[in-house]
Amino acid sequence: MADTSNAQTLNQTTLPLLIGVTGHRDILDEDKPDLKQKIRAIIDHLHEEYPRTPLMLVSALADGADRLAAEAALDAGIELVVPLPMSQELYEQDFSPESVSQFRYLLAQAVFSLELPLENGNSEAAAAEEISRDLQYLAVGRFIVEQSQVLIALWDGATNGPSGGTSHVVRMQLYGADDSRQPGISLFNPVQTGVVYYVPTRRTNASNVSQDVDFIEKHRAERDAPAGVQLLYPLTDDGKGIREDEHLRTLACIELFNGDSNDIYRLVPDFDDRRKEAAKYVIPIDQPPFTQADLSPSARQLLHYFTHADVLSQQFQKETYSVLLLLASLVPFIVFFGETYTNVTTAMFAISGYLLFLGLAYGIYSITHRQGAPEKFLDYRALAEGMRVSLFWQLAGVSENPASFYLSKQQSELNWIRYAVKTWNLLAYRGCAETAAPCNLSAIREYWLENQRDYFGKKARWNKKEAEKLDTISTFLFRLGFFAVTPAMLIIHGMKLGGDTLDPWMQVATPLIFVISGALKFYAERMLYAEQAKQYARMYGVFTKSLQLLDSGTYDKTCQREIILAVGKEALAENGDWVLMHRERPIEVPQG
Repeated sequence: MADTSNAQTLNQTTLPLLIGVTGHRDILDEDKPDLKQKIRAIIDHLHEEYPRTPLMLVSALADGADRLAAEAALDAGIELVVPLPMSQELYEQDFSPESVSQFRYLLAQAVFSLELPLENGNSEAAAAEEISRDLQYLAVGRFIVEQSQVLIALWDGATNGPSGGTSHVVRMQLYGADDSRQPGISLFNPVQTGVVYYVPTRRTNASNVSQDVDFIEKHRAERDAPAGVQLLYPLTDDGKGIREDEHLRTLACIELFNGDSNDIYRLVPDFDDRRKEAAKYVIPIDQPPFTQADLSPSARQLLHYFTHADVLSQQFQKETYSVLLLLASLVPFIVFFGETYTNVTTAMFAISGYLLFLGLAYGIYSITHRQGAPEKFLDYRALAEGMRVSLFWQLAGVSENPASFYLSKQQSELNWIRYAVKTWNLLAYRGCAETAAPCNLSAIREYWLENQRDYFGKKARWNKKEAEKLDTISTFLFRLGFFAVTPAMLIIHGMKLGGDTLDPWMQVATPLIFVISGALKFYAERMLYAEQAKQYARMYGVFTKSLQLLDSGTYDKTCQREIILAVGKEALAENGDWVLMHRERPIEVPQG
């Protein structure tokens, strides 16, 4: 297995865009230079569209299209990932001696390669049989589709190809690989799809091949593409349009995250210190029997990814909550100057104060909305939690990828997070099926289960206390205004001889108490104190129950892994619900 471990990509925390490739083996020799040029044009196009996002090509290095794309990518400085459908020895039986030499040369250039496990019903002895090899070719095509957001297809346009062939891989990219579902994944979870850069390709064996024009036109986008290339997108649910905007939004989110990652020291000047603190909170540095030094290379990389997303999330959380508090604080000033101008005086200070505070509120809101701090806080928190589960599943010997169970209710706008979790897991493992013995259970208990139990218990109590405190103050102010201030104002007014109108300043002061009450309620609702208290209390129960099960002594290691797998799924579901809950109550200027 090649594992050159290019540190430039694997040790950074940007999120690469994985580009899969599929295509025919029997490409006409005279067409290869032109096709290679078109592949390079696609790479240049993606670089121009997403300049802060590194690119990686995923190619199985079969004869023809796979190697043509690999050569073009390497020429462009793009790193190469090679999934092998079977052992290298068996795979090379497909190639001529000259082809084997080229295959080995390209394989040596890969940042890493990985050998896919044999499909059910296959064995090393049977892999030489045609039908068994076809199963492995289907598996590698499925792997490429599942890992790639973009697929380059050097394809003749016919849709009646064999299982695992080029047309089948294109269809999986556009419709999803339904047959790849793992046990335990809901059948109703949406499948992953992506864009296809379709490069019309002639073949040496072109008899009885006809391009499926209707299929291509149905999926084709009108937006600009490199010359000689067509963009194909998945269809909408009703089949009457294409999901172009959804996929462009996913790629835009990846680019935005990479922009923040590249600007990390501007956004968070003390990033290194905060990252070390975040890592120590998850796995201690110097507290035996298990420390960061005991982590496997893949686990260290997963921790590296977690802390990066965690610190970014905390930074944008701080900005988001500061803005929310500031907006709520500005409301009484807006009302005060507005009521003063209406009821007391039309002097310049009144209207100027009203316009100043109103403009300040909308200015802060506009800047916050444009910079996207609230959305980044939620997205990066979701990414961090996905990587936390990835880390502890790896330590427990759980092989499942959290992306398969994550954010299924939050489709479209959060697709990029599932992609990020899946991609970072792939890069962390460097393609190695790392099934080393997990760390002792006490480490997982202390650093994850007990840590999260204590966290959720503490946060549940704190959120409940904050919700009750703000509700008490808000209710008190409202009742004070309704039962004391308003009657007192009317009594004082009635005692004035010949007074036809209320005292102007009393008309200003009276609404303020109700406004302050409403501002406190607005702040509490946007902070979701009451809702979070209930959600955190439930998760406290989940982690408490998991510890009780593990401490019972009645489960073997396999069952213990199942318990840890179940806890991770609960944690992922909780965080998905938390993100959705916050997205339904975005920051806005209080109305009314």
